[in-house]
Amino acid sequence: MKKILSLILAGLMTLSAASFVAADDAAVDAAVEQNSAEDYAIEFLANYGIFKGTSAAELVADAASPIQRYQMALFVSRISTGWVDDAQWEDGPANNSTFEDINDEPANKYLGALSYANQNGIIEGYSASKFAPYDGITYRDALTMVVRTLGYKGLAYPWGYIEKAVELGLTKDVNAAYTDNLTRGQVAVIIYNAMFANTKSGETLAKKIFNCDFGWENIVIIASDKASFAANGLRAKSGYVAFKLLKDNGDLSKETYYVKKSELGLNGDHDDELQVGAIYVALFTVKDDIVSMVDADSLNFKTVMNMGITDNAGEAVAVMPIKATLADYSIVKELQKSDIISSTDKFELIVYSAGTTEVVGTDGTRVAIDWNTQNILKWVDEKDGVAAHWETAWVYNKTLDRYYQYVLDNKDGKVYINWMSDDEFAKFYADAVKVVKNQLDEFVNLGADGVNADAAYAKLRLFDTDGDGVAEKGLYKKYAIGQIYVSAAECGRNVNDVNHANGTYKTYKITTLDGEPVYEQFVEGDHDARHEYLDNGTKLDGKKTDSFAWLNVADSVTTFYKEDGSFENGSVVVYNVNKTSGEIEIIKHVTTKGTASDDADSYIASGVLKAYSTKNATINVDGQNIDLGYATLDGSIYGNVAKDLKTRTEAAQSLDTFLMQYVTYVVVDGRVVDIDLKGQTSDIIVVLGYAGVTSDGYIAVYGYGSDDSTAHIYRIASYNGWKQGDYRYYPSNAWTDEAFVAGTIYNITSYDDATKSYNVYTENSDMSARDNAAYHTFDFDRGYRIIDKDLENNKGESIEKIEKMSKDDKYFIVVVDEFGNATGVVYVRTGVIATGWSVKGDAVIKADSGAYVIYAEASDIIGFKNTAHEIGFVIYEKKIGAALEAAYDEAIGGDWYLLGSTQTEVRTFDLLTGNQETCFVSNNIDLQKGHVYVTMNFGDARMIINELPDNAGCDMIDHMSGNCKLFDRIANLYSETNPGLARFMVTDKSFTFTKGGISKLALANAFGLVSGSDKIAEKIANDKIGDIAYYVLSADGGHYIESIDALNFNDYTIYTGRAILDCETSKVVVYVLASDVNTKTAEVGQYGDNAITIKSWLYKDAIIEGSLKLDWKGTYSASAKKTTLGDISLYFTTIDEDHADIAANGYLFGIDNDHGRSLFSYNDTRILVDGVETYVLANGQMSIGTLDCYQCNLVNAISANLKDITLGANEEKVVTIEVKGNNPVSDGNQAYSTGNNITVEITFKADADGYVSSAAITSVIINNTVNGNLNNVDIQTLVNLGIND
Repeated sequence: MKKILSLILAGLMTLSAASFVAADDAAVDAAVEQNSAEDYAIEFLANYGIFKGTSAAELVADAASPIQRYQMALFVSRISTGWVDDAQWEDGPANNSTFEDINDEPANKYLGALSYANQNGIIEGYSASKFAPYDGITYRDALTMVVRTLGYKGLAYPWGYIEKAVELGLTKDVNAAYTDNLTRGQVAVIIYNAMFANTKSGETLAKKIFNCDFGWENIVIIASDKASFAANGLRAKSGYVAFKLLKDNGDLSKETYYVKKSELGLNGDHDDELQVGAIYVALFTVKDDIVSMVDADSLNFKTVMNMGITDNAGEAVAVMPIKATLADYSIVKELQKSDIISSTDKFELIVYSAGTTEVVGTDGTRVAIDWNTQNILKWVDEKDGVAAHWETAWVYNKTLDRYYQYVLDNKDGKVYINWMSDDEFAKFYADAVKVVKNQLDEFVNLGADGVNADAAYAKLRLFDTDGDGVAEKGLYKKYAIGQIYVSAAECGRNVNDVNHANGTYKTYKITTLDGEPVYEQFVEGDHDARHEYLDNGTKLDGKKTDSFAWLNVADSVTTFYKEDGSFENGSVVVYNVNKTSGEIEIIKHVTTKGTASDDADSYIASGVLKAYSTKNATINVDGQNIDLGYATLDGSIYGNVAKDLKTRTEAAQSLDTFLMQYVTYVVVDGRVVDIDLKGQTSDIIVVLGYAGVTSDGYIAVYGYGSDDSTAHIYRIASYNGWKQGDYRYYPSNAWTDEAFVAGTIYNITSYDDATKSYNVYTENSDMSARDNAAYHTFDFDRGYRIIDKDLENNKGESIEKIEKMSKDDKYFIVVVDEFGNATGVVYVRTGVIATGWSVKGDAVIKADSGAYVIYAEASDIIGFKNTAHEIGFVIYEKKIGAALEAAYDEAIGGDWYLLGSTQTEVRTFDLLTGNQETCFVSNNIDLQKGHVYVTMNFGDARMIINELPDNAGCDMIDHMSGNCKLFDRIANLYSETNPGLARFMVTDKSFTFTKGGISKLALANAFGLVSGSDKIAEKIANDKIGDIAYYVLSADGGHYIESIDALNFNDYTIYTGRAILDCETSKVVVYVLASDVNTKTAEVGQYGDNAITIKSWLYKDAIIEGSLKLDWKGTYSASAKKTTLGDISLYFTTIDEDHADIAANGYLFGIDNDHGRSLFSYNDTRILVDGVETYVLANGQMSIGTLDCYQCNLVNAISANLKDITLGANEEKVVTIEVKGNNPVSDGNQAYSTGNNITVEITFKADADGYVSSAAITSVIINNTVNGNLNNVDIQTLVNLGIND
């Protein structure tokens, strides 16, 4: 029989028909009993009728029975003629031979065959007449008969024939002395060998006589319908497998044959895929290239597996099973010893691999490529007792398609990343990588150097190719640890095929423990079930011959599948991938500690990493020491940690980031193979302030989270790894880190969902310490964010960046003062920002979370302030009394509370909305009645977080009297240059009013919604101003709110107030300080800071502001009960520049004596009282004021003394001031028409005591005829009101 060789194709990771996946404690399967050469020969001869019996199995069972001489003669006659039907030899009793002893039964039944053999010189007998048919056939006589049958006659008996038999290969697989009588099995082997030996004419009896091309042949299955190792990548038809013959020299035949997979007993879904690359010895017939299989046997011998350094009970394995098995073998690249001569040395074994391809680099070094990761490996010779082995030299980054390595700088002890240059790749490694990517059907002969018998998880399949009970060939593969996912991907292959619809389909994805991709392919059940299968394969992360992915989970793995048949995404498994067949083999599943597990010391757990030692290769998690690193397990993130300084440094750099962090760690066989930060996220926390220490030991802070842009109380387990000490014991470090300063950013490094606590690293809010901040301007326009609009760098190059906004964008605007210090206020906004909004300041951009943290002064913020209502201001009122609810420390209850805190629930008055609110206080604030406190919304609850910063100790009297800056601060927080953007509005200064209250029109003017008192202004006021409420602070500090009618205001008192408008509800709250200081006095009037502003202009693109104002004074006589008016002045605020420009365009009242021209109308400028002309400028009864300027005198004031006007009880006077500033005149050369016509009507009304407290502007008319735009003067206010000047 031909010598059966074993060949394993490169990249092959399949199981044979006798495959075995072992558990930890059953790592070696029993050897599979192999059929002998005699068995195969008997079955072949029986198939062709040369041997006859009830069945081939019966003949095999009878292989040890002796063969008689007449039987041997019959066999050679059959193979010489092809006459296997004994009827063909029937010649009655005729004996045509020379033998006289063959006439008795049973020899006489075959007289024709015996005569044929005698007449053709095949048998000669002991003499011419004596054949001795019933003697046993000796080995030398059998060889003589067969050699003669093949046409070689006339040789010396016996050695001439023996020599020829050996030469022809007839003695192959026969072990007997030449004088021994032979058994049926031994004779079968000789005859089988003769069938395929060359006859003297150069043919074979098998082909010439039986038209048989093949006997028992060694075949290699090269393809199924879904997997292929063919060089051209083609697969077999559905239901078939393709194979090639395996030649004696190990090559494959050129011809490919096809056989139904069922004829090989491959009836399961993937039995045929599992056998692609497997070797069989087969007996078959062929028609064209289609085979009918007579019989076939796998040549699998034994499978040995390493299943970890501990068994399933956690006990150490003394010697790895593969290592123990290979102790009896020498691994070679080719067999050196003769098959005939036995050896006292170790058995020779050739081992092939599916995991790496070895080539010689251009520099002569040995290079190997890991097929799964495409990492470049280097060969390391034995040194210091460490066996020679392959070691990773360069790591492949699939995303960047580049190689890198870690390099230790011995000088500073730091590890750096070295990226391989394109030149270096091309020079040394390109050819090696090409082998992997383009020659996947290469054979990979590992040799002794390529087999790691100590690998933690590996499989060695052994093949006995000569039936001696010892393996000659083996297939070695290692397993790696990683994670498996069900994912999805877009399929775009064959987009032009009408039978294929593109779409998204499920994939199986394998990654490393660090998430680096290893393999991804479409799931066969999801993809090919919905599409016609196409021969050119899939096109996701692989060659065109790659197949859809499917799982092969070992029976010993009981925890991988859930009850519904699915598995947990991200499951940690020990696996091997066959990219060509699509098989993902899983031999171990690591589960969460405390759940069902197949292995006692393999698990996934979480805790706080409190210590590590690279010297001892251990970590400490929650007080428990665990060994770190699994050098012999592929895919382990941590290998031989303590090997040398370089490995220790690499490990330390990783471990340092985990110190005092919540981590999830993976343990396999009692050793940590991976550590990851638990709950690490790109989200951030923007701090508002310190809250306290919780009952379970965490530091609590107020802050906003970028995950939901909502304020919460966050529980912090550690800051900056506590490398500067725990704040609870070293509180000064908290201030060094600015951990509790409003605006500080917490980067979330880990999170424990069980305790809902965070580990963070801080990013300081202080302007000088914002290392990651850069000054930027942000403008928002029609869905786009424009960063640094119109700005250039120092080279004059534009740095403007335009980005499309997203609904997931988050903005945290931290309000800072003029020195860059956070004020404690943060505006929060999410999503697409409205057009016209803008902000500028130091910005920290967190691209991964979509968060923008911008530190800006309030004046540099437009639009965002309408979110400031998340921060509120409340008054703790005297009349409310004690807290509604109160509890101290553990009495607070709940899952946790702030240690040593008193939590109260109190009633307060909301300064912004004018409503009474229930607030919670939980950070030990002793509320003082009448004081103002800052609140935050935490979900549905409103929390008082502190007293108004910088104004602690101020009550409402202080704020109203101007000693503290509450209203100025609120105005700064909420004011917008465009009133339409505001959520709340605050009057910019105090105003006065009397018993009747303040009108909507007056409030609208005070808020800047209108300017003036005409009908349009009144309409706007009525639309914008809703209910008006009054909050009055009495002299004793008591607070109450009632309607104006119920306030019982004193008739003799002038009230001072500030007002807040809720733009959402239109409600106004007027805050009033009643003071006896303002009782009726002898001097009355509105002047100076209390002057009446009639209207305002914005000059020069809103840079300079100017106003038209009215001052008036008078005296009151309580005894006479009358008020006498005095000085009155209508004037423009001083403008210190652009006088010539303003003069040329006739702004203000007009021009007096500008360059010798007198263009101001004195005659028509006058004052009317109740419609009667009373004072005229031309008559000297009035005076003008001008701007003092070189070459121009602009009239900016008209003044008079109304000393003749008095008002008695309930009397009313209407004073009208008319100014003619645009009187057409001529200087003799040209006509001029300059200045404004202005008419202002003022109503003075005395009360029942004849007291006038204030004047009312009841009409304003301004008319200019020079030009419409007044050059660069923008009369924005009037335009907004719809008034044409």
